[in-house]
Amino acid sequence: MVLFRPARIFARSFSSGKHFLDSWPLKSRSGEVNLDELKKKVIMLYFSAGWCVTCKNFTPKLKEFYDKTKDDGFEVVWVSRDKSAEDQLEYYNKSLPPWPYFLYGSPAVREVLKRYKIQGLPFAITLNSNGDVIDDAAKKTIETCIGPPQQDPKALLQKWKKAQ
Repeated sequence: MVLFRPARIFARSFSSGKHFLDSWPLKSRSGEVNLDELKKKVIMLYFSAGWCVTCKNFTPKLKEFYDKTKDDGFEVVWVSRDKSAEDQLEYYNKSLPPWPYFLYGSPAVREVLKRYKIQGLPFAITLNSNGDVIDDAAKKTIETCIGPPQQDPKALLQKWKKAQ
């Protein structure tokens, strides 16, 4: 059984030798994010908002997956679709692990939404170090992995690593 389907690869790539996240400043609860550490990991962009009921239902599954794989080279970067900076921080502090995130209103958010053609919430994609999509249906993939029948999250992470 295939755990994820091969995704379309987007033409725009950061082939300048820079990691794709170098162009997008991130924050975390502790302040700035160590990009050198992120560059060693499979990155998932997770698009959600505190007002989104479906997001609130999916986030615990993603947190469970994250807790089982974070020490093996997996990181979530959260992209808020909240309606204000206050809403973003309230949702982040109340409901999310200390994932790196884009500041509310950052031009990077618009660029990410446009680049990956994000339309609905919640939405999750996994990316390689060039910013190319490994799995454009990562939300469904994680739901399949975490939900019954249980599958090994570390095995899924290894498949994503091999696809890099």
